[in-house]
Amino acid sequence: MIRRQQALLATWVLLMVLAGWWAIARLEVHSNLNIFLPSGTTDIERLLLSGLHQGTASRLLLLAIEEGTELQRVEYSRQLTERLRRNPKFQRVENGTFSLDIDKLPLFHYRYLLSPDIDDTHFSVLNLKYSLQKRLQELQGPIYSPFRSLLPTDPTGVYQGLISYWRTPTATPFTQGVWSTEDGTRMLLLAETQAGSMDLDQQQQAVEDIRSTFQSINRGGELKLIISGPGAFGVESRELIQNETQWLSLFASTAIMLILFTTYRSWRHLAVIVIPLSSALLSGALVVDLLLGELHGLTLAFGITLLGVTIDYPIHLFSHQHMGESPISAMRRIWGTLQLGVVTTCIGYLTLISTQFTGLQQLGLFTITGLLVASLTSRYILPMLMHQQKSQQHQGLLKNLLRLRLRRRSSQLSVVALALLLLLPIIFTSHPLWQDDLATLSPLPRQSLYLDREMRSQLNTAETGQLIILHADELESALQAGERLQTLLEKLIERGVLSGYLSAVRYLPSQQTQQKRQSQLPTDKEMQARMAQALDGLPFREDAFKPFLEGLEKSRRLPSLTLSDMAGTPQGAHLDELLKKVDNGWLLLIPLNQVKDKTSVSSSLAEEMPSASYVSLRDETSRLVTELRQEIIYRLAWGLIFMLLVLALGLRSPKLAFHAFFPVLLALSVSLGLLHLFGEPLTIFHMIALMLVLGIGIDYSLFFNRRVASDWERYYTLQAIFICALSTAIVFSLLGLSSIPVLHAIGQTVTLGVVTSFILTLLLRRDESIMRASE
Repeated sequence: MIRRQQALLATWVLLMVLAGWWAIARLEVHSNLNIFLPSGTTDIERLLLSGLHQGTASRLLLLAIEEGTELQRVEYSRQLTERLRRNPKFQRVENGTFSLDIDKLPLFHYRYLLSPDIDDTHFSVLNLKYSLQKRLQELQGPIYSPFRSLLPTDPTGVYQGLISYWRTPTATPFTQGVWSTEDGTRMLLLAETQAGSMDLDQQQQAVEDIRSTFQSINRGGELKLIISGPGAFGVESRELIQNETQWLSLFASTAIMLILFTTYRSWRHLAVIVIPLSSALLSGALVVDLLLGELHGLTLAFGITLLGVTIDYPIHLFSHQHMGESPISAMRRIWGTLQLGVVTTCIGYLTLISTQFTGLQQLGLFTITGLLVASLTSRYILPMLMHQQKSQQHQGLLKNLLRLRLRRRSSQLSVVALALLLLLPIIFTSHPLWQDDLATLSPLPRQSLYLDREMRSQLNTAETGQLIILHADELESALQAGERLQTLLEKLIERGVLSGYLSAVRYLPSQQTQQKRQSQLPTDKEMQARMAQALDGLPFREDAFKPFLEGLEKSRRLPSLTLSDMAGTPQGAHLDELLKKVDNGWLLLIPLNQVKDKTSVSSSLAEEMPSASYVSLRDETSRLVTELRQEIIYRLAWGLIFMLLVLALGLRSPKLAFHAFFPVLLALSVSLGLLHLFGEPLTIFHMIALMLVLGIGIDYSLFFNRRVASDWERYYTLQAIFICALSTAIVFSLLGLSSIPVLHAIGQTVTLGVVTSFILTLLLRRDESIMRASE
């Protein structure tokens, strides 16, 4: 027997060492927050959510330079822009100035097919003369124009106008040629990262590069840099979560150690109590990484919180061990009840594995694996590391608590009725029951969010959540419809309904439009005659614009530009996001700037462009979260039925199973009522917390109602449950003090649930103690 125990202990130690080595050497903890967001079930839903978290607007970092003198702010803005443009982490950096690399103009030869300025009057003698006079003024002016070298090939400035047209429309004011606020006290920049906003590691590197670059410019420290935007918010949120969880974990661990040492007066107990928890963490991380391919940092953080309940398993062993009894015998005596509680808890977390949220799938698998391993470690390993109990600690308070039981049926019914009354706030108060807007879960202070809205308004950048979706069977049809939609959007801008938009047809006109513009190009003979008249009286040589005439003639014979021709260009990168191929055709996505009247946008589209629809990504995300929440509730209901069946089989009596289950359901109802009374709308994270409460409550109820041989045995049970409830309530009440909404929701819910579960299972327990858990 001893050899078998030694072999089992050695095997466990070896497995833990291997798991620890693997965690150190191979485990990579990811930080991409996409896995905690819905993925969508249709092509359109997936594209919308991808655009929300990976699109251009989501990758924008908003920069502002403040303080110092105006000259310093302008100069530092230019230097910062130039240096960041050379950084490969950024796709583009803008501050109002334009840098043109003359040697790399991949679409220059298509300028006449792409430019909206091409019409019947563009190449008239009058317009040619006006353009030449304007170029002459630029040559004689004090400010150097980067387009000067294009004068012989593009005297009418078509390519220069095309560059301005390609840039996102902006009403941002200028101060000495760079973007600024109206009063000029803040210089503004835009930096678009290569990585998506949810790739927090890459976003953090980008933010650090911006700060270090600015510090190298601002050596005297006279100026101040502000960074905002989705990526910066994600990095800041992660830092807040890490800092708060570290401090909360420290306080919670200290509180638990004090409670356990005060109760058991043994350092050995404090040492062995971490064994089930550490085993659970290692095994949970290993299984998630092997089966799902990755482990997220938030899965690990939340999983550690949820697995904190595993300290209940050694507490039960410590408290139920009689004086003179071996730990192995004590664990064998309570194992039937303990394993039944573990199984029912795992059933609740099975709900998470079947959701659309990859993060919740990870969390469910991590928690179930951890609970099972922790319970098996407590059953087979922990007793071998303990000694026989030499004395038993008894406390008068707990002995008095044993007398608290509602013996009369009328008293029990009164408590049940009182508990159910707490559900009335859900019916009669005006607070919303559910909160499906994930934006409200942001841990950032309101000042940061306000500053972001202010800078976004000043820069007139596209919002991450407002766009129009246009569907067509063919690409050409989509582009033609997009051109017609432009006319409607320009009218809406004139009416003040919105401030701007970004459309794929800005970069790639339809072939129909390209061919129309091509047909408006004059012949070589016509152009030579017009240029001769336009040059009359101007100091240009007669042959100075020969490249212009040759380029114009070549443009008349060019084939229409296609989507594949745009690959590898900056404009092609925009088209990849604004044009999407789906199973039933093409989608044209048109982000909108500062929508002031959603109703006018929707009604105008319905009247003039039925194939297009206005979409708010925030509303769409909330709808998906609502559907997911309803799906989880549906599956959780089946999970509750399955739990009841498992209890009935384990206790060999449906009546006893219901009696063990009912106080816990009542405790959940009370918790929901109190949360609603406190004005706390419920989220998916509240539901995760309620699953934990359900498992804990069933554990309490099973132990309170198990068959015991004496009143002292009943006391030991009460002691174990009291310490479990007290330690859990303290830990999660600390979590409830967090400023981070997710941690606050979990902490507050579990604290209420544990306290109400303890009280109701204590008051409604069966005095005859006839529970027959298979021990």
